[in-house]
Amino acid sequence: MEQVEVAAGVVRDARGRVLICQRMGELAGLWEFPGGKRERGESFAECLRRELLEELSLEVMPEGEICRMPFVQGTKRMQFCFLLARLEMADPCITLTVHQDIRWVSTGQLASYPLCPADEAFLRDFGHLLDSFVSN
Repeated sequence: MEQVEVAAGVVRDARGRVLICQRMGELAGLWEFPGGKRERGESFAECLRRELLEELSLEVMPEGEICRMPFVQGTKRMQFCFLLARLEMADPCITLTVHQDIRWVSTGQLASYPLCPADEAFLRDFGHLLDSFVSN
């Protein structure tokens, strides 16, 4: 079974909202916390910074891990590392390259979006922690 390590960012803005992105391709139409696959020798924080810069032209500063969570989807065995991150700039100009849309939402609005399976599991198991992480 293939093993994939993924960094996912709970990116907050100055208003305490978090960024979610709507996928294209596999799982098209579903929403996710942005991030991507970790490369060899890379920390999860380095991965998150690189992926968000490549995929969204977004500069973030990881501030710490929220959790690590195993997840199996089909033949893929994944290890997700969800990290809290803040924007590096007040008014970013986001460029979509692998997503079809983005939204800045309150943590209370997250459940109203159809999330990717791993993000849904994260919200179900760790969502109660988000308000304390995002408001600090």
